[in-house]
Amino acid sequence: MAALLLISSPIDAEELPDAELLEFLADWETEDGQWIDPTTLEQAIQLHDAAAREVEHND
Repeated sequence: MAALLLISSPIDAEELPDAELLEFLADWETEDGQWIDPTTLEQAIQLHDAAAREVEHND
């Protein structure tokens, strides 16, 4: 086991993140650079779903 630890190379600190990760992170940022809290979006979806169920119920 110790030999494997010595043989393995450390992670390169200069390695850039891949494009998919950067795109994913960009989805959580507004055009003006403000971060979006994912829980805010979840709450908005729940409110939307509740409103849609109420409209269906009233029809």
